[in-house]
Amino acid sequence: MTVHGADWFPLEAPALYSTEEVEAKDKIVVARYVLGGSQWFIVEYDPETKLAFGYSILNGDSLNSEWGYVSMAELDELTVEVRTEFPETGQVYLWKVNVERDTDWEPVCAGEVEDILIRV
Repeated sequence: MTVHGADWFPLEAPALYSTEEVEAKDKIVVARYVLGGSQWFIVEYDPETKLAFGYSILNGDSLNSEWGYVSMAELDELTVEVRTEFPETGQVYLWKVNVERDTDWEPVCAGEVEDILIRV
C-alpha cells in the first residue's frame, strides 16, 4: 500500500467512457483502493477532473456494491478517525486512517476479481 502523492492517482487507466461498450466482466481493473472494509476498483479515469469509474464496495457490503463514478480527489482527502479504548487501563488511542492504493495490484479483468459481483 502507498500513501498519497502523484503515484496515488490511477494515471494508467483508460479515459472516462472509453470502455462503455465493454462488458462489465471484461473491463480491466487497473487500480484498487482500500479503507477498512471498503474497496474501490478503478477501470477509467480523467486526470483533469480526477473523476474515475469503477466498482465500489462500501463497508464490506457486497450485496449493495455497484459500478459507478467516484471522485478520486475526495478519496485522496478522506480521513477516518479510529478510537480504541482500554477500560482496564483507562487508555484511549486515537489515530487517523486514509484510503490507500494497493501497490501490489496487477491489472486484471473484473470478472476475475473475487470481490466484484458480475450481475447479468
